[in-house]
Amino acid sequence: MRGCRLFVVTAVAAGVAWPASGLAQVTPEEAQEIETGFKAWLSENLMVPDAEVSIVFDGGVDVLPDGDRYLMTVPAATISLEDEMEFVVDTITVELVPAGEGRYNATWTMPDRYEFTEPYGSDTVVITVGSQRNTGLLAPEFQTFLDADIEWNDVVLLPPDDEGELSLGALRLFGESDETAPGVFDSTYELSFEGLNFLDNRSGDTFTLESFGVAGSMDQLNLPAYMAFFEELTAIIEAGETMQPGGEAELMQRMQTLISGTPALLDSFSLEYFIAGLDADIEGEAVVLGEASLGADLFGMSGDASELAIFFQANTVDISPPPPFSQYIPTEVAVELGLAQIPNDAIIEALSQAIQNMPQMGPEGAMMMAGFALQEAMMSMGSEVQVREFDIIAPTYTLSVEGSASPSQSSPFGAIAQATIIVGNLDELQQELMASPETQEPAQMIAVFQAMGQEDVDAQGNPARRFDIEVTEAGSVTLNGADMAPLLQQMQ
Repeated sequence: MRGCRLFVVTAVAAGVAWPASGLAQVTPEEAQEIETGFKAWLSENLMVPDAEVSIVFDGGVDVLPDGDRYLMTVPAATISLEDEMEFVVDTITVELVPAGEGRYNATWTMPDRYEFTEPYGSDTVVITVGSQRNTGLLAPEFQTFLDADIEWNDVVLLPPDDEGELSLGALRLFGESDETAPGVFDSTYELSFEGLNFLDNRSGDTFTLESFGVAGSMDQLNLPAYMAFFEELTAIIEAGETMQPGGEAELMQRMQTLISGTPALLDSFSLEYFIAGLDADIEGEAVVLGEASLGADLFGMSGDASELAIFFQANTVDISPPPPFSQYIPTEVAVELGLAQIPNDAIIEALSQAIQNMPQMGPEGAMMMAGFALQEAMMSMGSEVQVREFDIIAPTYTLSVEGSASPSQSSPFGAIAQATIIVGNLDELQQELMASPETQEPAQMIAVFQAMGQEDVDAQGNPARRFDIEVTEAGSVTLNGADMAPLLQQMQ
């Protein structure tokens, strides 16, 4: 499974920022450091008045030595959401066992019951947790967990007035990091929800999911540089919110310095959202989805050139009762698009120059100049847009596309390209369209389309038409070797 990013955050100790100690012994002095650091983090991040979320703690954090560990007590807190809903998180105890290098093996238990109430009403939503496990390797110097293993089982949400029930078999959050150099990590993680069931007692609607979630990885993540970058970026954004007239140039200079002066933060990352086993029956309509995923991979960011891939796939798609023209709706889809030989330094330089030019040229002019510079760099680097996979299976046809395109200074079109398109079951599709008076025009277009293609078979062995398209350096456009210039002129 492809993936995304490093850290795992919980409501208990997400950003603990006390001074890191290299000692593995338990001491009162270090307990005080932990307590002071966590209180400072709470004050800076959770106890700031906000229009959307308000958190009020019932007391202060307390950290005490206890044998070979520290026990941190986080007081109960009342959390208000936009003055529309509030709930109480009971006292939480966190066990911190020194693991060396200023890091701690953390274990904690969250409350197993939450009641969400309206501040000025009587409706109450209750969430219960059957069982749980929460452990992780906490690195205060990075304000994150380097490893985490969290699992909540049998989670149930009960809305007011017996309106229905939402249950979750398991919530799992797993993260793992390998420190390949001081402050540099290869990491993976996955957050998944399994066995989701929803029942609306009022309408009888049901919704079930076998699983859904997100997974990811990052390689050669430079955490100190990453933290410094986003700290300065946050400071610039905050300065922009209170900027006085005439302060734009100074702010742009700070942003340019940040962009051009930041080293490579990581070499690669992957991200994937996934879903499986969807079965919904809502207002008399049933939808079934076997599996689907959407994600991206980006490699080589620390080198001269990087490579991007974006992918999507879905299968076993079914809707009942069938909507109009359901025979044309794909039941299986697989797509992967790529961008190869991305000039890393040129992107940074173009963005930096755009920021520098914005006060004089305006955003549109600056970005246009950056686009020209980036296009030239992509030509020099040999960048290429790729359709690596584009496969569709529908009840009445199949479609497969592969191809690539790259910028070219000498081509009249500014690019050269090639593509192969294979369409299966065109004969049957054309006959079906001809049988209906409402689809005569698309049927005639498909007949012309058929005549232009070469006979072939698709991946399932069905009769198909093949279309090989090429755009050359000289500016010619060919279809299966035939010059398409006369047809293109007629279409203009």
